Amino acid sequence: MARLAIAAAALSLAALAACAHGGEGGASATPDGAALYRRSCASCHRLKSPSEHDGSTWRRAVERFGVRLTPAERAAVAAYLEAGAAR
Repeated sequence: MARLAIAAAALSLAALAACAHGGEGGASATPDGAALYRRSCASCHRLKSPSEHDGSTWRRAVERFGVRLTPAERAAVAAYLEAGAAR
């Protein structure tokens, strides 16, 4: 009986660990730059259209203000903004 309880506990812990890491594709999934921009940047700034600045201005802004984001999240936000940036 004790072995069954230990096995059940181990399976539960494994399931919880998978959920904590996002399950399938969690940590390795590409972040959604547009969603991150809306969610993260709007907490402090008026959201601007990506076309309001050029790509280099957006890159500098993300580097400066994106300190709470992971490197992958910063890259995703920068890619989103640069894709719609003024030419």
